[in-house]
Amino acid sequence: MFADYRGAAIGISTEDIFWGPGIRQALLFDANAAGFPHAFVGTSHAIATPVGRFHAQLIYGRLQQSQWAPASQTTSRFGAGGIAVWMPPTQPIEIGVARFYHRPWSNLSLQDVTVPFGSFINDREVQGVGVAENQLLSVFATFRVPSSGFEIFGEFGKNDRNAGLRDALAEPEHNSAWLLGMFKVIGLGPLTNGFWTVRVEVGNGRVAAIQDLGRGQSTFYDHTTVTQGHTQAGQLLGSPLIDRSGGIDASVDRWSTRGRLGVSLFERQMPGDLAVGLPPTQTRSQWDLGLNGTWAFGKSDVTFAVGHVWDLDRLPETDAGNSYIRLGLRAGLP
Repeated sequence: MFADYRGAAIGISTEDIFWGPGIRQALLFDANAAGFPHAFVGTSHAIATPVGRFHAQLIYGRLQQSQWAPASQTTSRFGAGGIAVWMPPTQPIEIGVARFYHRPWSNLSLQDVTVPFGSFINDREVQGVGVAENQLLSVFATFRVPSSGFEIFGEFGKNDRNAGLRDALAEPEHNSAWLLGMFKVIGLGPLTNGFWTVRVEVGNGRVAAIQDLGRGQSTFYDHTTVTQGHTQAGQLLGSPLIDRSGGIDASVDRWSTRGRLGVSLFERQMPGDLAVGLPPTQTRSQWDLGLNGTWAFGKSDVTFAVGHVWDLDRLPETDAGNSYIRLGLRAGLP
């Protein structure tokens, strides 16, 4: 439920959130977990100005933990964050920044409205004397070539509080993750002729090698102050591609007026939580190869997926596998 007036929007929702330049993967929010109750305020579309177009949004919500989570001070968290995107007036470029905080759920006040702005306003936790909380930050960019149907994008994130600018510049890889991707349309022309798309997204959230130098780190979605991590009901709010790991998500699809047919490959490595340079017998990885598609008829459509997952070194020197079939129907009302 929301209200929109002259490009400004305010409302409440439980809809999934997707922040970032990726198509299927994003560091802070993608479609992996269910939506959570939140209020939002911002622009409903990009606002044109003499220096380019801007889009921004603030959100404030309540996050729940899984019933299997370890005991904690509170089972709920106050989540607050914001995203801002700038698009130059003459270039097909988007540049953005996003930030999200987790705090224990407690008596809220008007001062909590400033949480997404962090140390710019009232973030005393930088000195370790403020409210216990965790945060994630990401910066991202997209460059498009509309005439050839091509775009590249990237995102870099931090799960960390830097002591200062020198700390941030000296060890930028500390508690970090990154995502790179590209998207290409092949066969631009009338829709009746159909076209192809190629998508590749590569991510890495591994603990960096500075761990061996005694520089303590956590994996990207793990939190130490608010221990439920970056989750909703136990599911990651971000990308499973980089959960203690790195990997690739790629697909090739054929599109037509009747629907879509494609092949997808999802691969991720899953080393130990805080290990660097593991032996081959402990470097677990998963490969998911599938055929999937959508067939549209009238106002309805049928979706399907069939594939196989190879889980290499699920246990030391022991592999496992699993095949799957998924069917779905979305019926349109008259």
